[in-house]
Amino acid sequence: FPSHDSSGCYSVGVNLNEDWKLLAGLKVGYSNFGFDMTKAQVARNVDQEYDAYVANGTKRNSFDLGAGFTLVTKRFFLGFAANQFTKTAFDLNTSNSYFDQRMHWNLLTG
Repeated sequence: FPSHDSSGCYSVGVNLNEDWKLLAGLKVGYSNFGFDMTKAQVARNVDQEYDAYVANGTKRNSFDLGAGFTLVTKRFFLGFAANQFTKTAFDLNTSNSYFDQRMHWNLLTG
């Protein structure tokens, strides 16, 4: 299942006081997921699920949205972010191919 992604990011920082800073970021991206039929090995000569899957299209294009926040001091930082807010809500085609995009949560500290 090859995939190609492209995204752009923007971030901004706000000084809360002389010791604390809050950073925020936004990511907007485009994803293309595919299925290479030449590498598939079908267990049976007649597989109705496989045939239906291929008939509905083997590519899916969608937009992606992510965001994160990080709290920073001179001694430590704590960040929280999430990717794929939209999951598959903004598909650019009508393919029934199912690529299970799930939201990914990230916690970062140091």
